[in-house]
Amino acid sequence: MKQITLATMLFLSLGQIQAETTKTYQLDAGHAKVGFEVSHMMISNVDGRFTKFTGTIVKGAKLSDMKIETEIDVASIKTDDTDRDKHLLEGDFFDVQKFPKITFKSTKISGTEKKLVIEGLLTIKDKTEKVTLKGSMTKEIVDPWGNTRFGINGSSEIDRKKFNLTFNKVAEFGPVVGDKVKLNISSEAILKK
Repeated sequence: MKQITLATMLFLSLGQIQAETTKTYQLDAGHAKVGFEVSHMMISNVDGRFTKFTGTIVKGAKLSDMKIETEIDVASIKTDDTDRDKHLLEGDFFDVQKFPKITFKSTKISGTEKKLVIEGLLTIKDKTEKVTLKGSMTKEIVDPWGNTRFGINGSSEIDRKKFNLTFNKVAEFGPVVGDKVKLNISSEAILKK
């Protein structure tokens, strides 16, 4: 009986220590950017972004304990061209009626604060693929309103066709839309109170 009580106490103590060393942050969408860049007709690059997204970051005692989850509202896509934005939401591309969300969930975080490596699963439409973002993380600060914040920046390159974004037209010079899409993430996160 004493052994069970001691084991239970140890288990509860470890759980309390873990809870004390774990912090949960919410992404601050007003101070964050989820952007992308893709080649257009092999002449220039088109920039775009998603303006609505949510996410949580859980930090533990070590960098490798960190977990990131993000959900993006596909309908919030903006490329500064109304007709193009409308086309991107249709079946040729994101098919927002069937697939309204893009999600990302980290599976491994390594490196250092200055050379951060975030591995995870990105889901677009009905396809999930492993992606790796490389970037950096800032130190925590307390803002003038008493909120604890930190930031993460990262970038990656994906092949859009792996996510069933297969629309393309070919002109004499090559594809109208490039296959490779560069992702650019810049975010602030606020400690939940």
